[in-house]
Amino acid sequence: MSSGVKLPIKWMAIESIEDGIFTEKTDIWSFGITVWEVFNGGKTPYGGFSPTCVKTMISDGYRLEAPSNSACNDDIYQKTMLKCWERDPNERPTFAQVVTDIDTLLSNSVGYLNLTK
Repeated sequence: MSSGVKLPIKWMAIESIEDGIFTEKTDIWSFGITVWEVFNGGKTPYGGFSPTCVKTMISDGYRLEAPSNSACNDDIYQKTMLKCWERDPNERPTFAQVVTDIDTLLSNSVGYLNLTK
């Protein structure tokens, strides 16, 4: 990445930060961060850490912790957020897979709710 350009590092995938690669799989990473924000009441991800520190943290394998409230169950964290933050982009879901996963999670927790129609 060229110097002097401000980038939203805290929302960017590893390969975007390190190599300037932007794909659907990097968008999925950012989506996972946005989901984390929603379940944390709008808190800033990696609050208190500088972008440089965040880059090192995620390169070393650190991922945001699960939100500590009853709105976010373990399935949402494990099956949605963490999947979006896989180091290997090929291991991350597509948006279609995320819709299916969320549809299943909602159907199991609140009764039938089809998000694909």
